[in-house]
Amino acid sequence: MLCEYENDVTSEPNACERDVLSEVVVNESISQESLVTTKENLRAHQPTEYELDTFSVRLYEDKIKLASKIGRPVLDPISRWDFEVEDLPYAPIVKIIDFYEFDGTLFKSPVLNDELFRRSSIHMIETGAGLKDIDWWNFHEAWSCYTNESVRENKKWKDSWSLPIRELMKSSKQSDTTVCVLICSFRDAEMYNDLREVLASEDIAADAIITRPKHIPAADFKKIVVLDLLHYYSMCQEVNIYDWDKEFLISMDQLFLKWSTDEDSIIEGTTVVTPRLYSHLDPLVERQLVENLIDEHNRRLVEFQDQNLDCLTIRQSLLGTVYFLTQTARIEVLEHCIEKQKGFLPDETDSLVFECEEIYISLNNAQSAIKALGGIGAQIRFGVSHYGSFADQFYALKLLGDKELPSLTKSPILLIARHPDAIVKPLDCDKITNWQVMDDLLLVNTVVGNKGYLKVKKM
Repeated sequence: MLCEYENDVTSEPNACERDVLSEVVVNESISQESLVTTKENLRAHQPTEYELDTFSVRLYEDKIKLASKIGRPVLDPISRWDFEVEDLPYAPIVKIIDFYEFDGTLFKSPVLNDELFRRSSIHMIETGAGLKDIDWWNFHEAWSCYTNESVRENKKWKDSWSLPIRELMKSSKQSDTTVCVLICSFRDAEMYNDLREVLASEDIAADAIITRPKHIPAADFKKIVVLDLLHYYSMCQEVNIYDWDKEFLISMDQLFLKWSTDEDSIIEGTTVVTPRLYSHLDPLVERQLVENLIDEHNRRLVEFQDQNLDCLTIRQSLLGTVYFLTQTARIEVLEHCIEKQKGFLPDETDSLVFECEEIYISLNNAQSAIKALGGIGAQIRFGVSHYGSFADQFYALKLLGDKELPSLTKSPILLIARHPDAIVKPLDCDKITNWQVMDDLLLVNTVVGNKGYLKVKKM
């Protein structure tokens, strides 16, 4: 349910409203405390609700016009959101509103890894198709999953922010005539406090942080937020929107263009397409989060006896037995190959796809090899002996163990990078013949495990 006015948009304020509004219109030097009281008084005379499916952009446009004509803020629409209205800058002095998307614009939000889950399963999980209304990952769990530290203390995500957007937000926040609004279209209200903690830990500030209620479609949510804030700041002259969602930005450009043809409009709107930022969770954490989602989905089906949905389970399609590099080892190996080992990778590496994830033992479930190595999860250390490449299509390292270790190729080989168009199968690494001795000693820590795709299926 969304709070909104039932009053006809062309009608004048009633007598009771006029008494309250005069405080805002006539006395622009009103104190913040008085403004809070004014808001409360005004809300007392606006009792009404309506369903989301009656939302009309035309209704909002007309109300913006009305607010501008009578020169006062329309307070009620933004009371539906989960931030404190009293924390907003004083309406009459605000001339600019800057909107920033949290997920994918400010923050490298985790997305499901297509090297872990089948694409069909990723689509189902991310869109919620066939799932009872559940988000695929819990923000708090994902944020603190690597340690027992609180959200504020955990620095795992310290490199997951867009520095240019951070600077823009800082500039917005420092201006007295600008309002900085952070829109979180993938986060619901349950995550609001975690968001505030995380932003505070990174010294990122916004005048308003707005999370999406689950019953509002994401496509409508951001437009509603923009229009609601324009209602409140009826004297605003400039709107800037930073987002990676081109479809949303196009819809706003169309709206801004429409307003520009209205001689009564004072609003100049600008949209900025930002690169979409994303990251991947640790595979074990990602699988656990999806398993939690499936368990919750199945529990709700039983509880609510929903006959339109199916119980689900996760199945694994095995690709082989491998030595998985630890996250730390992968970072160290890539840094060494890119920055220290001369003559290995091209000078320009931006066009390469980096792999550096596993060394194949077998293309099936090699139980005997797993047992000989100490079982699933056994830790194995390699030393890097040589580097080489094949036809400028892919680049790899040859490894040695402290004893003879089983491997799919003649020697254990770690694929480092490939050309984007190159399809490299595990056995293709044996095609490399130009092996060169490494300049420095490099150790690689791995863990024995089975590699495969996960698929969400009906039980």
